[in-house]
Amino acid sequence: MEQQAVKTAVLALLFSLMLTCIHPARAGDLVSIYQEGDDNLATTYQKGDGNQIQVDQFLARNSVDIRQIGTANRADILQNGYDLAVAVLQSGSSHLVWLEQYGLGQQAAIIQEIGDSCLVDLLQAGESNEADIQQKGKGQTALLHQDGVENYAFIEQKGSNHYAEVNQFNDDNSLVLKQSGSARYYKIEQTGGMSAIISQGKPK
Repeated sequence: MEQQAVKTAVLALLFSLMLTCIHPARAGDLVSIYQEGDDNLATTYQKGDGNQIQVDQFLARNSVDIRQIGTANRADILQNGYDLAVAVLQSGSSHLVWLEQYGLGQQAAIIQEIGDSCLVDLLQAGESNEADIQQKGKGQTALLHQDGVENYAFIEQKGSNHYAEVNQFNDDNSLVLKQSGSARYYKIEQTGGMSAIISQGKPK
């Protein structure tokens, strides 16, 4: 299934980047990590100036991996639950990730690169939700809210100034969304057992 293959590939790529230490910060860089409970893991790597990372982890077996290369990138991650996982890769400048996870078994993989000023705002609540978001270019916005069980979303945006807003409620929703070119807009709400595959713009 395409979405499963994409998810596996993205997670494998991002977690292969995990490091076992925090590198010395450059000018204006900030790393703040708070962990509570057992078996928590946070790894981070920053290269460039003015990058910021904020991570809060609670309870057991949470894991976060963040790698930022460039200038003025920011990642703000809050986890609360059990067996949660996050992987973020940002390269370029002025990218922003806001991510909150609550519940059991959530997974998120985010890549923002080759450009600037991209935004991801992701909220996962419930159990076993999965999100893969890839943005390349300038001025992309991806808003994703998952609240339920076993929802899946893959969002890919290439080009400039795209906007995607996805709300998944209840259980077993699936979405694959690909946008390319410039200034594409897509908004969807899924309320249980719904599936959609959307492509806007010329494939590259």
